[in-house]
Amino acid sequence: MLAKAAEHLRLETTKEAVNQQLIPKV
Repeated sequence: MLAKAAEHLRLETTKEAVNQQLIPKV
């Protein structure tokens, strides 16, 4: 269950990082 949460957090972090790359915040 803890691993599941960690994986979810990792996916959210990766998705947010990708969003920042696609949409650079100036």
